[in-house]
Amino acid sequence: MGTPTRLTCPLCSRSDLLRLTKHVHDVHGLSREEFLAQYPGTLLEVPIEGREVKCSTCGAPVTGYTGRAFYVKCDSCRGTPLKYKKGKTTDSMLACQTCGLLRRRLLQHIQADHGFTQEQYLEQYPGALLDVPGSRARSAECRAKMVDAAKARWAIPGAREALSEKLRESAPWKGKHFSEEHKVAISRGGLGKPHNITSEDSQRRGERGRVSLAAIRERPGHSEKLSAGVRRRLDRGEKVGFQTPGACAKSLASRIANGTLIPQGGGRGICGFRKGIPHYTRSTLEANFCRVLMLLGIRYEYEGEVFKLLSGAHYTPEFYLHDPVEDLVPAGWVELKGWGYPDGTYARRASEKMVEFEAQVGRVFVLCQRDVVWSQVESRYAPRIPLWERPCRNLRTHPEIFGKAPLGVVNAHP
Repeated sequence: MGTPTRLTCPLCSRSDLLRLTKHVHDVHGLSREEFLAQYPGTLLEVPIEGREVKCSTCGAPVTGYTGRAFYVKCDSCRGTPLKYKKGKTTDSMLACQTCGLLRRRLLQHIQADHGFTQEQYLEQYPGALLDVPGSRARSAECRAKMVDAAKARWAIPGAREALSEKLRESAPWKGKHFSEEHKVAISRGGLGKPHNITSEDSQRRGERGRVSLAAIRERPGHSEKLSAGVRRRLDRGEKVGFQTPGACAKSLASRIANGTLIPQGGGRGICGFRKGIPHYTRSTLEANFCRVLMLLGIRYEYEGEVFKLLSGAHYTPEFYLHDPVEDLVPAGWVELKGWGYPDGTYARRASEKMVEFEAQVGRVFVLCQRDVVWSQVESRYAPRIPLWERPCRNLRTHPEIFGKAPLGVVNAHP
C-alpha cells in the first residue's frame, strides 16, 4: 500500500485533508491526545517523501508529521516546555517570576495578568529582567533586508502614489469620530481598568519620546525626505499646513482664547496684548522692558522698521530709543534676547544679522536676560512696577496681566 495523498476523518468521513489535527480541533472540538485515544495509530498528516521529521526537543524521529507544523514533539517529550515559540528558542526568552510563563517581553504580561507595575515587580523580584537583552534592536541583516525590500517596492513607478491613494480610501482611521464614551472605553484598556499614570511616568515617557525624535531628526537625509513628502502632496493638489481651509481661523481663535497671540513666524515667548501696553509684545522680557520705558517716560518705537541687508536677509530691531535708560541702556537701536551661547553668539543667524546691520546702519545694543545689565534693570525697576511679569504666565493663570484683544487688532503686528 502506497503513501496516501489525502487523509479521511474517521468522525465525519471528510476525505480531502492534509492534516487531521487542526480539523478535529476546529470541527469536532477534540485535542490531539483525545483524538488518538479514540483512534490510536491514526496518521495525522500526509508525509512528504524523502523527509524525516525529528522531535524539536530530543531529535528522535517522529512519525505522522510532515513538518508543516512549526514545532514537533515525540510522546516522551510532550510534557516538557516548548523549545520553540514564535521562532525563538527558550534560551532567548524570559520566564515570569510569578507564574513561569515564557515571554520575550514581560511588562505587558505582568501588568495585564498580575496587576503589577514595573516598579512593584522589580521590588518583589530584584534583578529580574523584563526584556531579553537586545531583543528590541534589529540586527544589521534585518535592517539590510528591510532597506532592500523598501527600495524594490518603491522602484515600481507609481507604487508610492498607489499606496497613498489606497490608504486615503481604506485606512482604518479614515473619517473616525469617537464619542466621549468611546474615548473613555479606549482609555480604560482591555481589562476595563483606568490607566493610572503618575506625573513621573508621564514625564519619563515624554523624555523618552523627545530623545527618540531628536535621534530621528539627526538622521542623514531626514529633512530631504520631509521636503519630498510635502512636494508630493502639493503636486497632487493637496493643502499643506496653514493652506488647509479653516486652519488659520482655528489657530487664531485658540490664541485669542489663551491670550497668547503668537503670529506665524513669531518668537516662542509668551506673546500677546498686555494690559497697560498699547501694542503687541512677543515675550515677558519685551513686556517688562516696555513697562520700564513707560515708567521713565522714554519715547520708543517697537519694531518700527524692517531693514533689508546686503546678504538678502531681513532684520527688524525690536526697539529704537530716543533717550537712554539712565546709565544702563544707551539710546538708539536695542535688541532683546532671552538667552545666548557662552561664546557671546545667539541662536540661528541673529549674530550675523546684527553684524551686517551695524556695518550698514549703525550700532545695535543687545540686552540679554542672562547678562548683568538686565539684572540691574530688574533689581532697580521691578519693585516699582505692579504688573512686572515672571516666567510662564498666560491668560488662564494670570488674567490680571493679559487682556483679550479684538480680532481686528491682531494684524497690527503680523
